[in-house]
Amino acid sequence: MKVSEKEFQIRTQAQELSEKGKTAEAIVLIDEYEKSLKLPMHYILYEYRGSLWALSEKYPNAIQDYLEAYRIHKTNESISSLGLCYMYM
Repeated sequence: MKVSEKEFQIRTQAQELSEKGKTAEAIVLIDEYEKSLKLPMHYILYEYRGSLWALSEKYPNAIQDYLEAYRIHKTNESISSLGLCYMYM
């Protein structure tokens, strides 16, 4: 699955925010983007937001995003991330 230019920009901006310790702002950025769409986001954005939720120790939210990512495109990363979230819970 190809990532659109806009999705790439959102992912990059979210990563920059996260690296500055602004995890909550990075999550909001992705949330706002998702609200603007008529279709689901690219699975990579769900996986990344899931990792941000996991860093915030909000594992149920992370699980929801990892499951959505897996529903769209099955990856080993989604499965292993789901397992880690369940383990930490």
